[in-house]
Amino acid sequence: MEMKVAKLPMGRRSFTAGDVVMCCEPVVWVLESGAYKTRCAYCLRQSQNLVTCARCNLHRYCSVACQTADLELEHNLECTLLQQATGMETAPTPPDSSAEYSFDVPQELIAKLANKIKLNQMVDVPGMGQKSVKDLLSILPTNPDQAEIERSLLPKISAGESKHSMLIDLPAADVLTYFGILRYNVLSLFDGLFSPNPRIGLALYPHGPHSMTPVCWDINVVVNYQARRTVMHAVEDIPQYTGPSDLRHTTILKVFCLTRAERRAAFEHHHGYPCTCRRCTPEYDAEINPLRCVMKGCSNRIPSDSRAQQACSDCGAINSDRLQKFREFSEQHEKIRTSYPEKRRAAMVLQLCREIDAAGILQPDAHFRYVCGWELPQKYFDENRYEEGWKMIAEMIVCVRKIYPKYAVFRARELNLAGWSAIDALEKRMQNIGPVPMSRSAILEVCELVKNYCGEAKDILAKLFGTQCYGAQKFLATCGHVYMKAFRIQQALYSRK
Repeated sequence: MEMKVAKLPMGRRSFTAGDVVMCCEPVVWVLESGAYKTRCAYCLRQSQNLVTCARCNLHRYCSVACQTADLELEHNLECTLLQQATGMETAPTPPDSSAEYSFDVPQELIAKLANKIKLNQMVDVPGMGQKSVKDLLSILPTNPDQAEIERSLLPKISAGESKHSMLIDLPAADVLTYFGILRYNVLSLFDGLFSPNPRIGLALYPHGPHSMTPVCWDINVVVNYQARRTVMHAVEDIPQYTGPSDLRHTTILKVFCLTRAERRAAFEHHHGYPCTCRRCTPEYDAEINPLRCVMKGCSNRIPSDSRAQQACSDCGAINSDRLQKFREFSEQHEKIRTSYPEKRRAAMVLQLCREIDAAGILQPDAHFRYVCGWELPQKYFDENRYEEGWKMIAEMIVCVRKIYPKYAVFRARELNLAGWSAIDALEKRMQNIGPVPMSRSAILEVCELVKNYCGEAKDILAKLFGTQCYGAQKFLATCGHVYMKAFRIQQALYSRK
């Protein structure tokens, strides 16, 4: 599937869910010291046969093509500089020796950035055309804590305690400016689509997260990586795009596993001010956690706030008693999350979900938050209680499928995880323990459902990211691996008499 690429425009236009809003190469990037041993310095892919640069003995490449491309683009400009930065007359110690490469990553970024400024290099800024690196830095905002950084570092630099000014032969004030920009605008490079994943490097991008509107949850774009390129996809329709400020993103990890209060607290801690997005309003929270109307046959959704005291707009029924029940459930959930150990929490929350459903309260988003962990079914699998664990997996999938379409990436991840957990436990039991306490037809049904989970997850990723994204390729390979496990178990059962 070819990836749809929509270049970031200057004027007004629209995007639909799945469009690539922006593809952007970094201005500068650098691998973490540990990643030099296993990853190509140009395409960032892992390889067992890396070729080391003969000049600096630091950068390694998975192919001659990558080495040639990096020499033309970056490394020819920085190779000598990196040797000088390490304070050695000869090339630094190769990464595969017993001595660790200890060059500071932010230092290297500053050195590379200064080098580009001296050479007056031009970069392509989405929506702005060609800009010199120096002009670009004047556009990018610096760290809000820049004054504090200056107070703490300037005396050390003046006293010769820091290597920054020596590294790039620039005044201390310029070093601090670069340091502030990097501290504020650099994005981490991760291995794959999902967090948490090992961080493999840092990169400074010309668009930067500063140009978008940060929110705690109400996102309309997600940012992923294709090697070192950052690729921004729309996850909902954006009918009138006027500029980067119309793009909403979040920097909170595992945001979909947090309650509203936890989300808001994390956002305020990270940004220094409260989030005001639509999903932070009490009205929205009441609408995504609605009640079913008490009148039999009425399918109206009643917001779980004071509006439930009013007559149902469809049938005229009053839902105030059910509103009180909803508040009791909310208090129980908060008590479970704050007062019980994690080992007991999953079972208690799942039981609470069953009670909420039985009481006629709809919570599509909250359901996912409640059952986002897989510890409980895995515990059943470990205790050879496969059928109980599988029933819990199936119930969780029902909840996961209630997530709104814009969170398709996370739904795909949970579908894949469910399939992996269930089929891996089944395979181990059949190989090492003996008969599974389920009928042959039930095992075949489990395998078929797991194959469906994998197929659904692959379709989601192919639609959103195509097949060119490196992280998506790894994810698709994992889905295929789980699918084939389920297929092999089915074939083994079919072959038995």
